[in-house]
Amino acid sequence: MKAKKNQFPLLERSTVVRFLPLMDSQGVSLVSRGLKSSTQTDGGFLGAFFDRRLDNLATKNQTWRQRRRGFILRNWREGRRLYKDDGSPTRLHLALVAWGFSPDVKGLKAYAKKQGLSNRSISKFVSR
Repeated sequence: MKAKKNQFPLLERSTVVRFLPLMDSQGVSLVSRGLKSSTQTDGGFLGAFFDRRLDNLATKNQTWRQRRRGFILRNWREGRRLYKDDGSPTRLHLALVAWGFSPDVKGLKAYAKKQGLSNRSISKFVSR
């Protein structure tokens, strides 16, 4: 069965930015954030995401958009836990956010609002 084209809609950049400090404090998605070298790409997904270069090649024959879809397909399954008992996003959920996706955008935004997570400079959290 072929997946729908817009099966994994992109999160708003402002939503992703709010979760960068939480990703950083938990050491989540260092490669996706470009903070750790990748063996397959030059840089990380979030650099391309924030610079609006998702259709640029990430590898010799794969765009960032295609790479993102592959990551989500490998890691997300219905029924996987998105939140810890305290209501904060799990490492898996944060990793998905680092690839610009959340299966629960409404819940993610509600958590950000409740915690007072705000937009901030990304330079400390993402290498471009």
